[in-house]
Parts: sequence; structure tokens; C-alpha cells
Amino acid sequence: MPTIQSLYSIFKENTLYMTSIIKKHLAVLSLSLLLCSTSFADEASSSEKTTQTLKLSKEQRFIAEDHSQKGVGAQFSIVSHKSIDEKIQFLLDREEITAVIKYYALTMDSRDWDFQRELFTERHQNYIKGKFVSRSIDDRIALREEGAMKWASTQHMASVYSINIDGDTAFVKSTLHARHFPEGGKRSQERVMIGQYRYVLKKTTQGWKIKLMRLVPSRKK
Repeated sequence: MPTIQSLYSIFKENTLYMTSIIKKHLAVLSLSLLLCSTSFADEASSSEKTTQTLKLSKEQRFIAEDHSQKGVGAQFSIVSHKSIDEKIQFLLDREEITAVIKYYALTMDSRDWDFQRELFTERHQNYIKGKFVSRSIDDRIALREEGAMKWASTQHMASVYSINIDGDTAFVKSTLHARHFPEGGKRSQERVMIGQYRYVLKKTTQGWKIKLMRLVPSRKK
């Protein structure tokens, strides 16, 4: 017949064993809850991003996300079936759009702010730090003038490599290669940026003008 001491010893061992099992189950449960909460958070974040994306216009999605457009080959394929007048208009539009982008780079270096004013719609949007910022052309010119004062000279090189025209809207990408030279010419203080510009242009009664834009640097030093 077992003694009280032996029964207590058995009870203690069983209790420790059960406690160990309970702790393991609690650990598994806690991990499962953590994974679930993380999954829910990810789904909520993904859902929020999807909602935000749905709120963006086609033009804004191109600027913010590089939303895919018809390739150049597809554009020319479509135009090839148009009339002679439509083909000529298509080429004229492309030429004018290219000129606007190159003139923008030119005005940044020449600091011809009156000329730059003619390249933008009265109100336009810049995509900065994940948000669209609406500005008047006066505000833009004031900011550009202030920024230019930090440098003795600049050199902006723009090469347009993608133009997709959809009615009176054009989706454009160009290279970004900008050098900024300080007073005194110290190379250690020069600033170089390379990357991409994305533009949305609108055809107005005064010609093609920049409505939205974004600078997408891939390197800065």
C-alpha cells in the first residue's frame, strides 16, 4: 500500500509533467495568435494600400507606381492603321512632348523661370514622399528659384525614352542625370543625381503642358 509521501511524490511529478505540457500548448497558442495578428495586420495594410490605389486616377497610378502603359511598339502598331493626317498629328505630338521635356531641363540650368512657367499647367501635382502635392505655377517657380540659389551652376540632361499618347494625355518617362556645382568648384561638394523622371502631360489650347511629375532617383551623392 503506497504511503502518503509516495502518493505526494507521484502527484508532484504528474503536476510538473502537466505544467510542462500546458506551457508548451500555451507557447504554441501564443505563437499562433501572433502569426494570426501579423497576418491580419498584413492583410489590413494590403487592403489599405489597395484602397489607396483604387482612389488614384490612371494618371496618378502611372506617376506613383509606374502603372504599365502600352509599349511604344503597340502604339506605332495602332497608329499604322490611322489616316495620313492622324499619323502626322501623332508624330507632331511626340515631337512637341519631347521638346517640352528637354526645355524643362534647359530652363533648370539657364534659370529662365518665365520660360519654365510656360511648360506647366496653371496647377500641377508633384509626387513627393509618397504623396501628391498640388501647387500653383507661382509656388513652383518660387521653390525652383530658392533651390537654384544653393548652386553656382547645374547641368540637367534629359533623354526621353518612352512616350504613350492617349487622346489629350501623354505618359512620359525620361532619364534623370543632374549635376550641381557649388561656388568655388570643390568637387567634393558637387551633387550628382541619376534616375528617372515620370511626367503626365495634357494637351491644351497652348500646346502640351506638364500636369504631373515625379523625380525617381536611383542614385544620389
